[in-house]
Amino acid sequence: MADTPLYLQSHFREQVKDTFEAGIQQTVSKFSDAGIIDPLWQADQVVYRTGSQVAFVETTGQRGGDTQQGEYQAGFRSGFKRDFEAAIQFDRNDARKLFTANLPTSEVQEEMQNAWHRKWDDVILDASRAQSLGGDKPYITPLALPSDMTVSVTWDKVTDPATTNTNLTYWKLAEALARMEVSEVDLDREMVTLYISPKMKQAWYAYAQAAANELFAKLIAAWITKPSEGILGCKVVVTNRLYTSAGNVQAVLAAKRGFRIPPTTYEIKIDELADKRHATQIAAYANTGAVRRYDELVKLIWCDVTKPIVP
Repeated sequence: MADTPLYLQSHFREQVKDTFEAGIQQTVSKFSDAGIIDPLWQADQVVYRTGSQVAFVETTGQRGGDTQQGEYQAGFRSGFKRDFEAAIQFDRNDARKLFTANLPTSEVQEEMQNAWHRKWDDVILDASRAQSLGGDKPYITPLALPSDMTVSVTWDKVTDPATTNTNLTYWKLAEALARMEVSEVDLDREMVTLYISPKMKQAWYAYAQAAANELFAKLIAAWITKPSEGILGCKVVVTNRLYTSAGNVQAVLAAKRGFRIPPTTYEIKIDELADKRHATQIAAYANTGAVRRYDELVKLIWCDVTKPIVP
């Protein structure tokens, strides 16, 4: 009886899985600061109770009396885990590539990890714009997005003339940040990230070159020189995963505290497929999710990426 091939042995399978998980942890995703991991989110559905805003009330030092109190009775919000899978099949002639799948430097590991990072970006961006689920038990009633979550594609300075589409301008960013502050969000204490598209970044570059003396152009130039500094206090992430509709692209401004994420689990399966001329398949399964916990910490900014930015 022939020996079991190396790539079908249990220790090889475990090595592939361990290398994949280690690579995911060491290769920092663009969206690594997107949300807070909730270790208690173990079931498929998690339900958060959203209470009214807590406020301190001044007392006069009197003895006795009732304590001023509030309670978590404003509503509920559900989050759900999602299942994902990816599979790679290897022909019998792909032995060299297959045999190195357990190594950190292998093409197989690199391709799988990159694919997962792209899907993870999708998970976070889906949560940023999805309708919330709450209401009465079982807490799955769709709730419309608050009107102040979205900055229109025509926003200009402090008014919305609804006449001309614009790209991602200084005034749209300022409006989104101002709406957070109006909702009692202390931006000095939040880790805020701005997610933009490559076309938005390209428009910023062109503006910084054409209008070097303008305030926003100077901010962009400083970010180009030192990306870690961000813009207007926001970390900037460039991604291809932003939502698009009618030719317009939706940039996202979000605080890390705005999302909750469950611990992600992974599973690797390796099989020999007799009906595929004994090709070998490596399949990866992942279970994760994300839920927008606080609407006031997430803003959606519609942009017409075909428009140049002008002073």
